[in-house]
Amino acid sequence: MMVKDFLKTAMVFTAAAVILFLTGVPRATAGALISGVHADKGVLRAGETVAFSFHLALDAQIKARVYDPDGLAVKLLFDGHKPAGNCVFIWDGRDDGGNIVADEAYFIGIEATGPGGKTDAYHADAISGGERIDPFMERKKKQDGTYAFSYLLQHPARVCIRAGIHAGPLMKTIVDWKPQTAGPHVITWDGKDDTGRFNVMSMKNAFVSMMAYALPENGVIVSSGNTDYRKYHLALSAQTQNGISRTRRLYRSSSSDNISTEFSGGSISNQSPTFTVTVDGVQPGDGGSVNVSGTIDLTIAIDEDYIEIFNQGRYEIVVFIDAQRFDEEENGFSPYVYHLDTTRFSPGPHLLTINEVGIDGQAGSCSLTLNVEN
Repeated sequence: MMVKDFLKTAMVFTAAAVILFLTGVPRATAGALISGVHADKGVLRAGETVAFSFHLALDAQIKARVYDPDGLAVKLLFDGHKPAGNCVFIWDGRDDGGNIVADEAYFIGIEATGPGGKTDAYHADAISGGERIDPFMERKKKQDGTYAFSYLLQHPARVCIRAGIHAGPLMKTIVDWKPQTAGPHVITWDGKDDTGRFNVMSMKNAFVSMMAYALPENGVIVSSGNTDYRKYHLALSAQTQNGISRTRRLYRSSSSDNISTEFSGGSISNQSPTFTVTVDGVQPGDGGSVNVSGTIDLTIAIDEDYIEIFNQGRYEIVVFIDAQRFDEEENGFSPYVYHLDTTRFSPGPHLLTINEVGIDGQAGSCSLTLNVEN
């Protein structure tokens, strides 16, 4: 999908209320060793535990692990023999190293080997989750100038809320594919763009869109205060590469038209990239305004904590002037130097917005004011 198609499609605000009732989630089949998997809570806070229970049809060797949303095993709950009957495993929100896991949604995986080598497995995100949902979102402007967005989720879901300009740039990622519980939610926003410099909602043709997909069944959303999941996941991944075994899995197939591509791509790779833009090597001040003339060099550099994820995919750099598409580079890399001839613009201030857009729907934004003095 071309960048222009993505920006046009991904940021369409849906005004009609559409509620998806999830049906047909696969259950235990005849002869299954594992059935009735259940998590006794959907949110795990610091100091709490969650109980994962299931029924085992026959005596079996069991491996039970907790996985992060990108398929990396963070905790081995059990590895050994279990007799037939009801089984319960307790998780305290910590990984194999004893560290409290980062805030995110986590899922249990159970593998069983019974008599005669019969095997069975339960992985929640291999059989459920990823269904696109489109809840109705209501927007209200508050007296202090901020905005409140309210919506109801019928099922635990991963949510993305963005603001931008119709047929123009993305300006703000308000909620960046965060896991949320079922029920009512209210999100507040100050109305400003990703840089905090510009009031998006005061711009012509500004709008807000929401996208969401269902989380797999029996997921547990951890709320521990450690909000840097990306850093946490990459640290665990590095341990895997250094010889510590952490089983990886593949996600549920996205062959169905109703399965979100963002779900199949995992969590960490869908986070919006953050980046800086310098003008002729100079970082704009707090106001984001810089005097320019002639041809200038815009250096676009992905932030260090995102660069590893950035390098795993393909991104496009889209340049907007005064909220109008100006140019794009289909094969972006970091740092990227873009040459801009300001003699093409009238003297005075012009809004420059650059979007970094990934092939799987990732999108980041950075804006500044160019005071043209030609």
